Amino acid sequence: MPTPPWLWVLRLLFLNALFVSLRNLPHTDLPFMPCMADFARVAVAAEPATRRVDARTFIEVYGDNRSGAIEVNYNGSHRSCARPVWMSK
Repeated sequence: MPTPPWLWVLRLLFLNALFVSLRNLPHTDLPFMPCMADFARVAVAAEPATRRVDARTFIEVYGDNRSGAIEVNYNGSHRSCARPVWMSK
């Protein structure tokens, strides 16, 4: 069975991002080391291959998602109501 043309396009896009990330990886510095720092460095190194205009960077999106997850975890906790009272004493 022949490979569909859209699959070839996806393969080429992935390989392009992979090659760009490998080329940029030695020169990639992160402002902070997040969880899964290896993946974050590869994602930041591959950003030029995506050619997104007016898009946020991986680190910006990661920081927003991280702060949102912390807020949801804090507000969803059954201890979150007692914590401000305890901390105020």
